[in-house]
Amino acid sequence: YKELVGKNIRRPKMQGFMLDKFILDSDQKITGMDTWVGTYDENVYTSHILEYEVYTEFLKYRKTGKYNINDLAMRNKIHKNHDKKDVLLSGCNRASLLGVQLLIVFKDKKTGRYQVLTIKRSEDVSAKPGFYQFVPSGGFEVYENSDEHDIHELKQNYNVLWAIYREYLEELLLGKENDYEYGQGGETIEKIEKEENIRKITEMIECGTAHFEFLGSVVDLCGLRNELSFVLRIDDPDYSDNIFKSNNESKKINRIFIDDIQSEIDVNKLNPPSAALWGLFTRSELYSEIACAANVGER
Repeated sequence: YKELVGKNIRRPKMQGFMLDKFILDSDQKITGMDTWVGTYDENVYTSHILEYEVYTEFLKYRKTGKYNINDLAMRNKIHKNHDKKDVLLSGCNRASLLGVQLLIVFKDKKTGRYQVLTIKRSEDVSAKPGFYQFVPSGGFEVYENSDEHDIHELKQNYNVLWAIYREYLEELLLGKENDYEYGQGGETIEKIEKEENIRKITEMIECGTAHFEFLGSVVDLCGLRNELSFVLRIDDPDYSDNIFKSNNESKKINRIFIDDIQSEIDVNKLNPPSAALWGLFTRSELYSEIACAANVGER
């Protein structure tokens, strides 16, 4: 597995926040989380590798028509002494890097219809090469120049909102040459808050022309990694004037009308966390408001 993916890991020792467990209220809603600091290669070789373990067992099954659950040694070790719920709501017996993903839904100025942004992942990335996904998304990582950090830097970076905004800048606006990726230029967190594009989003949210909402956490049943999932619905039509620039994870950014999403899913490989994010969104109040407005327009 290391021979297959190792060359595609750009910063194996980059630190990130690994899930220990979610904190739930009496209604089983997420109210917080406990985490610990680990490295990206720890995550790849204890979480991402689980999908490869399942795949190798599938190849045996396809050849012989038989499989042996005991051959999934890494997965069995994770599940040992834990029920399924515990495994899905924690990072037990693995380094499970938390992910963040954001579905941006915005109104097209020309048509008044809502669009979303997708990419096709490059073939030279370590996770899900060639798959389509919503952007931005990424790991809940520490983006500074060094791979080693003191407690002050770790606390500064422990902010899910800024992690999302950092991915937003990297993957949508700044293209392949930016000083946010890997913290080039230093003081990443401070710069994000002051960046003009982020200030515009904050202003739209404050004045009610944009709505930001936490939808929940989704977990890939192969890699057993949780991704904190959010939606940003932007009703200001001027937002569609943005020129989006892809980074090294993809060749271009696609704008797709939300009523065309299902047909896109039917013909393209969609990253599972993106599929789950879409499912959460279609159950949300923000989506219901869009659907109601569309029905009123048709009538």
